[in-house]
Amino acid sequence: MTENVRLRILAVSVFFLAVWISLFCSVSLAGSARTLIRNADLVLTMDPSVGTGDLGIIERADILIENDKIAAVGRHLRSPGARVVDATGKIVMPGFVDGHNHLWQSLIRGCGTDQDLLGWFDTCVRPLFDPKIALTRSVTCAWLPG
Repeated sequence: MTENVRLRILAVSVFFLAVWISLFCSVSLAGSARTLIRNADLVLTMDPSVGTGDLGIIERADILIENDKIAAVGRHLRSPGARVVDATGKIVMPGFVDGHNHLWQSLIRGCGTDQDLLGWFDTCVRPLFDPKIALTRSVTCAWLPG
């Protein structure tokens, strides 16, 4: 068997595997419109009116999700037929919209959060490339096993 034939067989196999996985995942995700996250040690609602403190903290709580929306947060929630996720020993908090960051972006985290992409770029990124800014010393980072 030539190398060209092997590559074609591999490509076709990968294609059919991708199709099979996409069909399987779509069926499994459509199976339950409700998910109950149960027994989280700590839930950060980010809403002071729901929990305590600025972060809206609720201890030992459940979260009910219906059709990709949070339907309820509280203790001892019931939802027959829902898929149950055990969150014992876990902290549950909302996902963040900006989930893709590079290490250098941690220096400007929170900068220009009220702006669109171009405004954020002008306010937070472009000033970093100003030729008037010069590094006066090097920074050394080290991994300290602990």
